[in-house]
Amino acid sequence: MWSTAIEFTPEYSATVARRLVDHGADVVGTTNMDEFAYFTTGETCAYGPVENPVVEGSVPGGSSAGSAAAVAADLVDVALGSDTAGSIRIPASFCGVVGFKPTHRAVPCFGFADLSPSLDHIGPLAKTVETAALTLETIGGPSAEDPGTLGVEPATGLTDLVGEGIEGLHVGVVTKMMDNATEGVVEQVRGGIETIEDAGATVEDVSIPEIGNAPLASMGIIGPEFAKLLRTNGQVYTTGTGYSEPWRTSVATMTGSGGYGEIVRNQLLIGDGVDAITEGSVYVAAQNFRQALTASIDDLFEGVDALITPTTPIPAPEFGEVFDLESFVQTVANTVPFNLTGHPALSVPCGTTESKPVGLQIVTDRHAEPTAVRLGAIVEAEQ
Repeated sequence: MWSTAIEFTPEYSATVARRLVDHGADVVGTTNMDEFAYFTTGETCAYGPVENPVVEGSVPGGSSAGSAAAVAADLVDVALGSDTAGSIRIPASFCGVVGFKPTHRAVPCFGFADLSPSLDHIGPLAKTVETAALTLETIGGPSAEDPGTLGVEPATGLTDLVGEGIEGLHVGVVTKMMDNATEGVVEQVRGGIETIEDAGATVEDVSIPEIGNAPLASMGIIGPEFAKLLRTNGQVYTTGTGYSEPWRTSVATMTGSGGYGEIVRNQLLIGDGVDAITEGSVYVAAQNFRQALTASIDDLFEGVDALITPTTPIPAPEFGEVFDLESFVQTVANTVPFNLTGHPALSVPCGTTESKPVGLQIVTDRHAEPTAVRLGAIVEAEQ
C-alpha cells in the first residue's frame, strides 16, 4: 500500500493489471512502496522500510521498492512499478534486476494513482530482459481508457530481439553522467560498454551540457502537479486514474486528515507554496527547460541509436544515507532527464562494486524500445 493516510478499495482493475491477467498472468499481491511514490530509497513506505534482498544493510531504492525487492528475492517473476523521476530504474539498479521505463504514454495509466501526470510512466521490473520485454509487450499499446495512448503503436516482437546482433548500431556514452559516478560504478559500466563494442556497435562519447539541471527542473514540475492533484481530490484533467468517486472520496478524506508522512507533507507545502508565491512562474520555467533538454536529446538521436549511462551514479546507499537535497539528487541524476524528455530507458545489471549491484542504463529514441532490448540482452549475456 502506498500510504497509511488513505483507505481505498478499487472498483476496477487498472488497464495494465487487466491486460496481464487476460494474458494468463497470476497477480499474487501488492508491494510496499515509498509513500505517494515521493522518495527514492524505499524507506518511507506504509509498512515500514523495504530491505534490499541482495545487499544487507542497504536500501532497495524507490519508489517502487517492494516491486524490485520481490523480483530480486525470487518471490515473483515480474512486478510493475511507476517511474516519475527514476522509480523503476533506481530500485532495479540497487537490487540488481532489470527495470524498463517505456516511452511516455506508451503504456496506459488508467487506474494508476498519479504523482505527476506529465512525468509518470508505468513499466516492468524483472529478472531478465526477455521477461521485462514480454511484460512491456503485454501491458503497452493504445487504450480508449487513456486517450493519450491512442496514437501509439503497440510494441510487438520485443522478445524475438533477445539474442539478435547489434552490428552497425551507433551508441553514445553520456560523458557528464559517467564523470559524476563513483569509480567502481564507472568501471563496471565501462565493461558493459566494451561488451557492446565487441558485439559490433560503434561507440563514441557525447555531451548534453544542460543535463545537470534536470533534477531541479523535475522538482519544479512534480511539486505543483502533485499539490494540484490533492487540491482537486485526485482528479486528473488529462488522462490517468479515471474518475472513480470512491477514489476521490478517499483522497478528500485523506487530505482533510493531513495524515501524510513527513517527506510528503513537506514537499506538498513547498510545491504548493512556491507555485502560489511565484504565480506558476517556476513551473513554467521548468517546463521551458524541459523543452530545451528534449530538443537537445532529440538532436543527439539524429546521429546515434542509443545512449549509455550508469543507471545511478552510486550503488545502493545504506539506510539513512539519503537525507538531504544533495544526496537525493545523486539518486535521480541519471534517470530523471529521460522522464522529462519521455524517452524509453532500460536498466540492466552490469556487475558489482563494493559487493553491490551496478546498473547500466540504455536510452533510445521514442518508441525505439526494440533497440534497447537488443543492447540490453547483449550486456546481460556477459554477466
